[in-house]
Amino acid sequence: MFFLWFATWIALGVLNERLKGLGIKIRAALARGVLAAMGSGVAFYLVSGIWFPFDPEGWDYLVHFGAWTVAYLPGFAALLIAKKTDQSG
Repeated sequence: MFFLWFATWIALGVLNERLKGLGIKIRAALARGVLAAMGSGVAFYLVSGIWFPFDPEGWDYLVHFGAWTVAYLPGFAALLIAKKTDQSG
């Protein structure tokens, strides 16, 4: 399970680098993928209590939507936020 979690985020990191169109920087893709996996994994752990106690008729869907957003936000932020580089010269 952990292997697949990391593999998915690393694959998303590689895809992100490829879609940028500047060639794949494998170290950057791996670093962003691992950072995304760890950040999102921690966030998922922090919001994991939303499923207990199990009561599908009483779920607050807005709370669940917010929890899923919080859980995925660190992963996608690690992949999508680009650091500024000096393009001059």
